[in-house]
Parts: sequence; C-alpha cells; structure tokens
Amino acid sequence: MKHSTPSTIDVTAVLNRVREMLDNEQVENAFKVLANCGHSSPAIENARGVCLLRLGRLDAAMKVFRDLVFPGGAFSIPHETPTIFRANYVTTFLLLGNLVVGMQLLREIPEKRHPLVQQLKTAVRRWKQSLPWWRRMLLPIGFYPIKPLPLDFAPGAMWFPESMQGPRPVERAA
Repeated sequence: MKHSTPSTIDVTAVLNRVREMLDNEQVENAFKVLANCGHSSPAIENARGVCLLRLGRLDAAMKVFRDLVFPGGAFSIPHETPTIFRANYVTTFLLLGNLVVGMQLLREIPEKRHPLVQQLKTAVRRWKQSLPWWRRMLLPIGFYPIKPLPLDFAPGAMWFPESMQGPRPVERAA
C-alpha cells in the first residue's frame, strides 16, 4: 500500500489549527498536533519551534531554529532564509540571555520593516531604557547582563509560505 504524499492544503490546515490554538494559549495541544500530523516541512518545523519557545523549552527551540536558519549545516545564513525564521532564532537567543549574539543577529536581518523585527527592536529599546545609567554605559563596549530579555508579547511567529496563501495577485504574477 502506498503512502500518500501530504498536500499543501493539509499542511495549511494543520498550521491554521496550530495558529488558532496558540492564539488561545493552548500551546501544549498545538505542540501535540504538530507531533502527530505526520508532516515535515520548514513551516511545520517553524511552528514546532514556536511551540517550544512558548513552552519555555528554549534549548530545543534553539536547535529547531538553528536548523532552519543554517540548513544542512551551512556556515552562513542563506539570503533566501525567511525573515520569520531569522527573527525566531534571534528571539531564542534573547530569551536564553545571550544578548550579544541575539542583538548582533537582529541587526543583520535584512528586512528591517518586518513586524516581528520591529517588535524585537522595540523590546530591546525598552529593555535598554530600563537599565540603570551605569549599565547602559557598558553596553557599547559589550558588557551585557547575562539574563533573558523580557518580552511583552508571546515569543515566536508562525510562517506560511506564499505557496500556501492562495493564488498570487495579478500584479505579482511572473
């Protein structure tokens, strides 16, 4: 008996279900849906990483996002890597308290106006403003406190590839 290949519609349905569960703070259930869906794709792996972030399993989330950002063990981040993968990777560093690497990677994200990038930059700016003056003076020379950066939003963002978002508008068609 042949196993059927999962269709884009199936993956989209799983991702929509997971997004709804995450919106309702049912993170553990969303993680179970992903574990039992039988699909493996960058979008599913990213969703799995988001669940791990929100469950506080930061080391496991780091591995998921590292594999998405550095596919096949690459030494540099490929240009075509989605901004959401990069931003989720940065978020993991910030939550782990590795602020030096997190902030450096945040500066290197090409799409500066992406909403998640803007949220992270705002969180970093607020955090810096909350530090005592003497602590802020040490930041430019690389003396960062070794503690997680607090976020005022749920960490991680889902990713839906364009191919899963229906037909392209006429002006974007090739």
